[in-house]
Amino acid sequence: AITIAADAKRKNFDLVFSVAGDGLTREIVTGLLIEKSPIPFGIIPIGTINLLKSDLRIADDPLKAVQDLLHYGEYRKMDLGKINGKIFMCIAGIGADARGLEEVQEPGQPKKRRGKMQYVKPGIIHAATYEGIPGALFVDNEKVYEGKILQTWFHNIQRVVFTEPRKGTCDDKKLESSLFFGQRGITAAIPGIPAILAGKLPLPFEIQFPGSHYNKGEQFELYLKKPTAVHLDGDPLEWAQVFEVRVLPHAVTIFTPSRRGVKIFSEQPLNK
Repeated sequence: AITIAADAKRKNFDLVFSVAGDGLTREIVTGLLIEKSPIPFGIIPIGTINLLKSDLRIADDPLKAVQDLLHYGEYRKMDLGKINGKIFMCIAGIGADARGLEEVQEPGQPKKRRGKMQYVKPGIIHAATYEGIPGALFVDNEKVYEGKILQTWFHNIQRVVFTEPRKGTCDDKKLESSLFFGQRGITAAIPGIPAILAGKLPLPFEIQFPGSHYNKGEQFELYLKKPTAVHLDGDPLEWAQVFEVRVLPHAVTIFTPSRRGVKIFSEQPLNK
């Protein structure tokens, strides 16, 4: 996918579509960046999770998604993230969730199985049993947390999890971080049950997950005492213990259907 997307500029394509999920779409975006291509990309979601699709309110049915793009498509600038030299489009996860993903897909290998249910059991097990690792998080060169870390997400979308304030946008030239701390996953999760339930309901207010730390910035450094699992947009990578993260502001142009209620953009469309 990276090579095909990189060839799009040389072949004078006007638009590139990703008929896939978040992971393969990340590869396509990476290919466009390799050639410094200004070609916009669109998403026809058929992947397992599709986090970006949810924030953009793209139709689940591929045919309906295509029709919406043809009739209501608009061009938007979008930020990307970079962690230890690798691009991510939606989210970089470090800790418990990445351990669960490794049960389904080994680093550099295709998924063993397909479907959302494959993630449930390993996700619950590692969320409950994962032990916090001593570490520190810096945001824009300022230390914001030091202690035992269970899970860290770096992201530029809103539908990451039920806990973080849904204020992030993917075109504000910044990234968000959601960090969860504690001795062990199960002891940190129990006090957060009200936040979990609230995240499933259309409430006019938000409940912050106890034991969590939300930040926003242009660059981040996460230092852990020992290596742990990491994934980019759902694709596991090799374990690491030092993570350098920065935003790539307005790195790509996305072609997406116009939707009322979409709150992931802070700027006006390019074609209006």
